[in-house]
Amino acid sequence: MQPNGASSPSDRDYQGQGHAGDLVQYALKAALHISEVIGAVGVVTHPLDDAVREFYRQFGFEDLPFDPRRAMIVRMVDLEREFGQKQ
Repeated sequence: MQPNGASSPSDRDYQGQGHAGDLVQYALKAALHISEVIGAVGVVTHPLDDAVREFYRQFGFEDLPFDPRRAMIVRMVDLEREFGQKQ
């Protein structure tokens, strides 16, 4: 509850509106931009379950081979293709 006694919206109130995808896209664009300074080659994530894994696939993430933790990566070169030339 909020201090005035009104209930606050729950996380579920915002599900299915595309906010997570927008946030991931923003983060990937920021990573691409910063990679020009730090020389990064990709972005790595460790999905919690198969549903989240499929979510990340929509953004170009691929399984890292031979990783027992089942991490995924999207390469900067692929992000450059997706978002256009380096920002």
